[in-house]
Amino acid sequence: MRKIIAIALSAMMIIALCLPVMAAAEPAFLETAEDLYNDLDGTSNPSVVMTLDEADGVKFVHFDVTGNNDPWLTFKTPLNVGEANKYAAVKYRTSSAGVDSIDFYIAIDEPHAIARNIVADGEWHYTYADMSEGGSSNKWDGNGTIARFDMMAGSGTDWAIDIAEIAFFTSEDAATEYGEAGGAQVEAGLRDFDSAKGDHMSYDKIYVNGGEIADGNDAVIAAKALVDGSDGTIETVAMYGWYGNDNSKIESFGYMIDDNDPVYGEFKFEPTEQAVIDNGGESRYNIVIDVTGLKDGETHKIQAVAKLESGEIVKLNRNDNGTKDRDAYVNYKAQLVEEPDTQPDTQPDTQENPPQTGDMTIALIAVVAVLAVAAVVIISKRKAFC
Repeated sequence: MRKIIAIALSAMMIIALCLPVMAAAEPAFLETAEDLYNDLDGTSNPSVVMTLDEADGVKFVHFDVTGNNDPWLTFKTPLNVGEANKYAAVKYRTSSAGVDSIDFYIAIDEPHAIARNIVADGEWHYTYADMSEGGSSNKWDGNGTIARFDMMAGSGTDWAIDIAEIAFFTSEDAATEYGEAGGAQVEAGLRDFDSAKGDHMSYDKIYVNGGEIADGNDAVIAAKALVDGSDGTIETVAMYGWYGNDNSKIESFGYMIDDNDPVYGEFKFEPTEQAVIDNGGESRYNIVIDVTGLKDGETHKIQAVAKLESGEIVKLNRNDNGTKDRDAYVNYKAQLVEEPDTQPDTQPDTQENPPQTGDMTIALIAVVAVLAVAAVVIISKRKAFC
């Protein structure tokens, strides 16, 4: 009986290990910190000051409120999250006492939905709102829009709160699971450029042997199609541009040759000009590749990549569905260098099977032994006839 129970328990453990781990559902609509900062009208309420900030790898909007126990800001245009996406998960942190809820107003005045149970301990938490329920005769208006955001409601003044993201779902369970899983889960590893994942980039120049051969999108598109190094005069190729990600800092830049592993180097440099920062860039890159090791006469694709602190490795292959080619790569044709002939000498030996040193020694010993035996026999015969 004990053996049967043990076998059954082992089988259950194996089955449990083989079952797939269910990840939290992806949001149907995600308002990141950067989105929120850009979408809210910071001039709509003079008692609220908002800034976009980042700490410990988390981007957030910081709201400072003075002399107002009902702070709010309106959206520049009503935020359309989708008619079916009426359940919200809000990532926030605050140390301000007296904050009871975070509210969403379907219209500028009423109706509104309420996310309650605010924890004021200065740590990151999630709170949840159902847009179909709430105060003041709330009713989801059917077109999935939000006109006003009350980042804090309760009893108090001179508050502060940070909002990192607002994720919208079609079900309450999905919103709760998302928050309990810690929000957006980043899958480490190699991926393509994706603006929906917060990627921004540009590919501006190409250099060969330190000299500029292309500047500007049209020139870069033409030049990257083929950089011909078949005559052996090219030692380095460099790609120059900028990149940034809304959700993670850049650890380093690098490149891939064909499908080989990325190679990283000191290719990141700052400060970056304000125009780049305004368009979502964190840093300029100047990725310099030593191509002297490519000697097979083949054409190789050299692709720029960015490694993020989140663990993601992003191919800088922005193409915007063919409407805007910013794919940071170069097709490089290598020089063909014939390798010297290192094959062993195949000339026939002068002897068919020349004896080895050890064999000669054995043969010599055998001859000496035969001669010795013959000498003994001859001496014996002579003694017999004496």
